[in-house]
Amino acid sequence: MTQFNPGNYATMHPMLEEHHRRATNFICRPYYPNQERLYWKGQELRSELGLKKAAKDEFKILRLRVDPNPDFTWPFTIVDDDGQLRYIFLNGIHDGTQVLPHMESAVTWMNIGDFDRYDFHQVVGGRLSVGGSWFDTARGLYFDYAIMPYVTANAVSCDTHTVLDSSFDWARFVARRDGTALNVVTGQEYPVERGQHPQPFTLILEEHTWDPEANPDGLWRPVRKHHDTRNYLGELEADGQMAHVLWEKHNTRLTHGAGVDQVAYENMLLHAYTRDMEPLIFYKGLTDPEFFGIYKPQVVIQGDPYAQVNLAGLQLYQEFDLIIIDGEALSHCVLNTVKQLVEFAEERDPDQLTKLVVITDGSSVIPGFEDATQTELQAMAAKNGGDSVKLLTYEEAYYLVRQNVQMVT
Repeated sequence: MTQFNPGNYATMHPMLEEHHRRATNFICRPYYPNQERLYWKGQELRSELGLKKAAKDEFKILRLRVDPNPDFTWPFTIVDDDGQLRYIFLNGIHDGTQVLPHMESAVTWMNIGDFDRYDFHQVVGGRLSVGGSWFDTARGLYFDYAIMPYVTANAVSCDTHTVLDSSFDWARFVARRDGTALNVVTGQEYPVERGQHPQPFTLILEEHTWDPEANPDGLWRPVRKHHDTRNYLGELEADGQMAHVLWEKHNTRLTHGAGVDQVAYENMLLHAYTRDMEPLIFYKGLTDPEFFGIYKPQVVIQGDPYAQVNLAGLQLYQEFDLIIIDGEALSHCVLNTVKQLVEFAEERDPDQLTKLVVITDGSSVIPGFEDATQTELQAMAAKNGGDSVKLLTYEEAYYLVRQNVQMVT
C-alpha cells in the first residue's frame, strides 16, 4: 500500500496505523464496521493519547468531505451467484486505471457495448464515474488517520438523487421530433429519432426544451417534471451556472453510490468515539433540483423545503478556525461547495476566507474541466489580496495542522 502514501510527513499512533492498513485493504468492498469495537478503541485512544473532548479544543478544525465514495471509480459492481463481488471496468472510460493486486481476480474489463448485451441483474448500482477517486480516498485515509486525534469535528455530504426523478437524468427527456443533439463528452452531434431518449452527457439548454406554446420547435420533451423545466434551465443560464448536462441514473437514494464509503465512515466513527463529537451529515438532492455544492440547489424552488439555501451549514465557518475540504469531484461538487462558502463569507467576513483549505491532491477532476477548475480555484485564492482560500496538498495541510495544534507525541 506504500504507493498511496502521500509522504513520510506524519507519524501515526500504532493503533491508528492498524486502522489505516485494515481500511485500505477493504476499500471498494462491502465492509461494515463493528461499532462496539470502534467505540472501545476510541476510549482507549483517548486515554492513551491524553486527549480532551473536542468541545474543549482551543483551535477548532472541521474536516469536510464532499461526497466521498470511491465506488465512483467503478460504476458497475456485480454479485456473482456464489456471492462474490466482481468489478466491471469499461475500456475507454477506465483506460489506464490501476488495479490493486488483491482485486485483480475480481476485475472484468469489458467494452460498453458488450456490457449492454449481458443481463447483469446483480448490479449494485448508483454510481457516477469519477476516475481517480479510489486513489484520492486512499491518500485521504492516510491523512485522516494521521490528523484524526486533532480534528474537532467531521462533516460529510451524501449526494442522494430522488428515486423517480432528478433534473439531471437522461431518462427525464424524450425526443419530440427527429433532430440532432450534442454529446459534450465526445464533442459531437448525433442523430436523434422521435421518441428516443438522449444519450448520457447530452447538453440541454432552455432553447432545446419543448413546450407546446413557448417553444413548439424544441427537441426534448420532459417526461416528468416537478417544476417548469424550461424556466429552470433559463434560470441556470441567466445566473451563469454550468451548462445542463444529462447523466445516467446515478446516486439514487439508498443505493451504494448515494452514501458515504464505509472506510471513510469508519474513520469518522472512530473520531466520534475518541473525541466525543457527533459527525455532521449534509444530504444533497432530496428533491428534484440538482445540487453540486452542499449548501444551495442550482435553482431555489419556492414552496419546496428541500430546495432552499442551507444557511446553518454556510455559517459553520464561524465556529471553526480551519476547514479542510476534499472529495469528489474537484471540478463539480467540491468546487461549488467552496464557491458557496467563499461567496457567503466574502459578503460578511472576508477575513475569514483564510480558514478554508482545499486539498489539491485528494480530489479528482472530471475530464474536460481541468483548466476551468484551476482558473476558478486560483481566482478564489486571489481574493482579499491573496489572503483567502489556501490550495494545499495533504502534506502541506498536515504541517498547517501541526503549526496550530499542540501535537501529542
